[in-house]
Amino acid sequence: MSEFSCKEVIFDGANNEVRCKCKPAALRAYHGMKDAGCDEGTALDAAYRVYRFHHPLDTKEDSHLTVERWIYADQVH
Repeated sequence: MSEFSCKEVIFDGANNEVRCKCKPAALRAYHGMKDAGCDEGTALDAAYRVYRFHHPLDTKEDSHLTVERWIYADQVH
C-alpha cells in the first residue's frame, strides 16, 4: 500500500448542473470582485462563501477544491 492515499469521490454533485445551481453564482461573485478591482484572495473568498452557503455540509477543503476547479478550469494545461 502506498504511503499516499487518494480521496475517492463517490458523488460530485457540485459538477452536476441539474442538481447544483450555485456554480454560476459563485463564478459571478468571483468575476464581479475581480472586475471591481479586488485582489485574487478576496475574489476567491467571495466565491467560497457563495458555495458554502449552498453546500454547508461540505468540508472547507472540498469547498475550496470545487470552487478553484471551476475558476481555474480553463487554465489547466
